[in-house]
Amino acid sequence: MTFPILELVNKPFYFGIGGIGDFLLLMSTFYDDINDNDVDVIFVCNNTTVIRELVKQFPNVNKFWLHPNQAFPKCPEMWDMIKSHPLCMGTGVTPKNFDYIKDWCECGKSNVFDYYGVKRQTLWMPLALSEEKTVCIQPFGGADDKTKIKEIPKYIVEQLIDEYVMNGSTVYLIGSKKDEEKLGVLDTSMVWDEDGGWLHSFDESFKAIRSTWQFIGADSWGKTLAAFAGAPVKIYPNVYTKPLKEMFGMDKDPGNYVFLDNWGFDYFKV
Repeated sequence: MTFPILELVNKPFYFGIGGIGDFLLLMSTFYDDINDNDVDVIFVCNNTTVIRELVKQFPNVNKFWLHPNQAFPKCPEMWDMIKSHPLCMGTGVTPKNFDYIKDWCECGKSNVFDYYGVKRQTLWMPLALSEEKTVCIQPFGGADDKTKIKEIPKYIVEQLIDEYVMNGSTVYLIGSKKDEEKLGVLDTSMVWDEDGGWLHSFDESFKAIRSTWQFIGADSWGKTLAAFAGAPVKIYPNVYTKPLKEMFGMDKDPGNYVFLDNWGFDYFKV
């Protein structure tokens, strides 16, 4: 078994796998502490196009080696090859042997900060509240995981916009152009998109989240960024496509131990 990137990398590196949330948690484990261009990152991506845009927010990394998840063998032999590499510095929240249920459940016996070295807040995502009150809403989470639906119902998004605009806040919706098309035209009583509006790029979204007074979202990467900045976060719970016991062999989604538990998030009651 081979992984050609391991034969090409010549600087200390950090390894990760997954989507935007996995990537951000990986970066939290080391990015505050590195000097310019002294480490590489190898990341096996659910969506290479998206991660290629995201890495532009982290200029102090020497090189990002991106590889598609679909063409990557997730097995103990590959895990051993990566972990034993003399230049491997860490693996973020990647589960041991790529056994997600087993290792993330082990994480659940403590917390993601102690078990994987994730930082609760980071220096590279400082909170700098804007003078005007702003609210960031991310209606959709990632679509890579087919076991759950990560989205805030449209009518709730409309209610939130009206509520916050009426109280004098500027509202930004965070998501891709496809997300905007999926949500469709919003039926709000308040005009909200003259000062606020949709933010599609990572540049715009990072800036808005750094200065937000409140983040509201589905189970999305934005909640992680807001947590790193120390902003208040409220989450709309996931809806699962099958019973948890059937999917995970237990009555809880093991991913919650990594991405949701112990972060201090507030939740909608549904």
